[in-house]
Amino acid sequence: MGEHQTEPTTYLAERAHQALAEDPRTATMDIRVTVTEHTVVLSGSVTTHERRIAAEEVVREALPGYEILNRMIVGAYPPPEETERVS
Repeated sequence: MGEHQTEPTTYLAERAHQALAEDPRTATMDIRVTVTEHTVVLSGSVTTHERRIAAEEVVREALPGYEILNRMIVGAYPPPEETERVS
């Protein structure tokens, strides 16, 4: 796994984030990606368990050899019942 240390973690996180946005299994930018040494942490929320698993697979393909910690939650948040006015 030592070969991964040559690329800054910000670039690795961006590569994973781009893969999540472009892959049809996920097609989202709403997942947070953090890379530290040999670990990638996924956080945020997705609407289904299948998308949670797909996100992990997409990142594993984009960054092979990294441990993936999938901390995403499954659940859609309902829209607000009324709009808050800001004056």
